Amino acid sequence: MKLSPSAASRALTCALLSGVVCVQAVLAQSPPPATAPAAAAGAPAAQQAAKAALPKGIALPRLDRLTEEQLLRLEKVALDKGTSIPVPGPIAAVLHLAPEQVAPLVRQVSFRGDDGTKHGFARLNDGTGFFLFRTVAANDMSVYRLDTNQKVLAAAHNFQGGRLIALPPAEAQVEVDGELAAWSRVLSPKGVSMPRPDGAPAAPVPAAPKP
Repeated sequence: MKLSPSAASRALTCALLSGVVCVQAVLAQSPPPATAPAAAAGAPAAQQAAKAALPKGIALPRLDRLTEEQLLRLEKVALDKGTSIPVPGPIAAVLHLAPEQVAPLVRQVSFRGDDGTKHGFARLNDGTGFFLFRTVAANDMSVYRLDTNQKVLAAAHNFQGGRLIALPPAEAQVEVDGELAAWSRVLSPKGVSMPRPDGAPAAPVPAAPKP
C-alpha cells in the first residue's frame, strides 16, 4: 500500500516513538574499538575551550563531526542493541535514497534529550552513509541523509500538516551540525580527546554545551 507523504511521516514517527531504544548509558559506557584511531570531532562550540591546550601557532582542527572512534561505537550499538525500522517511500524519495540503501529495514538507535526531542541514527544498508532523524511530535520531525564523511546530502522537515518539505542545503547543514553535536555529547559526556599535531598527548576537548 502506497503511503501519502503525511501518512509516511506519521508512520515513521510512530515507529521511532514506539520501537526505539534509549541508549545514553550504553553509548557513554561502551568501550572504544581497540583499533579505532582518534580523530578530530565534536562541535564548533568546543573549539575555544580547547585552544589553550595547543602550543601557540598550531591550528585547531574543525570540530564538525563525530570522531571515528565515536562513529564506530555508535554503529556497533545500533547493530547490537538497536531496533529495525522501515523507511517509508516518500521519506526515501525526498532524501534520494535508493532501495538497496534502506530496504527492507534499517537498524537504528536513538536517545531522548532533556527537552524531549528524540534523536536517531542508522547506517545505510549499503555502507554509503547514514540516516539521521530528529522528532518532537508527529508534526515536528526532520530527516537527514549524510555521506560517509558526515556531510549532509539531503534533508527534509514535515511542515504544513505533515507534508515533507526539502530543506535548503545551508539550513540542513546547520541542523545536522546540531544533531552531531548532540550525539557527541551522549557518546563522550566528558568530552573527546583530540590528537595533538606536535606529537604531545591528546588534549581533552570538553563536550559541547547544550543549546
